Amino acid sequence: MKRTAQKAATPEPADVEELMIRAAAERPLRLGRLDDALLRFGGNLGPALAEMTGRDVASAALGIRYPTWEEERSAVTGVLATAEARPWTGEVLMSIDRPVLLCLVGRILGGETEEDAGADRALTPLERRIAQRLLDRAAAALGEAVSPLRKVSGRLLDLKTGADDEDLDMPEGRCIVAEVSLEAGPAVGTFKAILPMSLFGADIELLSRPVAQRTPPEAAGWRQEMSAMIASARVKVTAVIGEGEVRLGDALGWTPGMTLDLGLLAADPARIACGGRTIFLGMAGRRGNGSVAIQITEDVETREVRAP
Repeated sequence: MKRTAQKAATPEPADVEELMIRAAAERPLRLGRLDDALLRFGGNLGPALAEMTGRDVASAALGIRYPTWEEERSAVTGVLATAEARPWTGEVLMSIDRPVLLCLVGRILGGETEEDAGADRALTPLERRIAQRLLDRAAAALGEAVSPLRKVSGRLLDLKTGADDEDLDMPEGRCIVAEVSLEAGPAVGTFKAILPMSLFGADIELLSRPVAQRTPPEAAGWRQEMSAMIASARVKVTAVIGEGEVRLGDALGWTPGMTLDLGLLAADPARIACGGRTIFLGMAGRRGNGSVAIQITEDVETREVRAP
């Protein structure tokens, strides 16, 4: 029986990229560098929104999760919006709790109210336009946080009515969810950025590399320069020649010209303090030019360390 050999088809570059994306979506990896960028985004989001509202907005990353879109869909609430992250192909889904968004919108319109903090109503047409500007800034901040790894430009695409919106076309499979807490005056809530794993294309290998350990700079002369800066700083030094106790009634009777006997001896040491802490003892005297001087006789801190 004669066998006919069949030549295997050579995969096209697009097919290879698709296989990489599919394999990355199936195996339980974490994108370490992207996680680090998203945590940074959590801290940067509040200041980015504060630039637009003119009032402080506090933010902090709550964590990074890797659910499937099927698992996450039911947990997506609030005001939803889609954004792009060029040059990646696909959409990022953002959500923000409605009371927080209304509070931010209220600041731009002329002042937040207590009602805004607890509101859960639909947006008016004007509020919707302002919300789009705020979420566009959030998308830009996301791109800025990722750009040290891969130059990315974030931009708002559209507001959505909910996770079941017919125009919401999120890919099935694993996604990355970055949760951020937001506090704007009396309103406290959560912002989410949901990035499907298929978004990253061939960059998925770059984003999954381990995060390099951060070390303090050790450039030549760095320590010497810091030491010189510390040594040149000026501090206040206090010398207390003596302390004693008198009755309050006697002190209230003092007048200019009186000689005070505090019960001290001329040989008693003076205390030398720096920054409010006594560091030396010394003997008071007078220099040849008539100025008062103190000769250091004992290191107090060394004595305290050596004491049993």
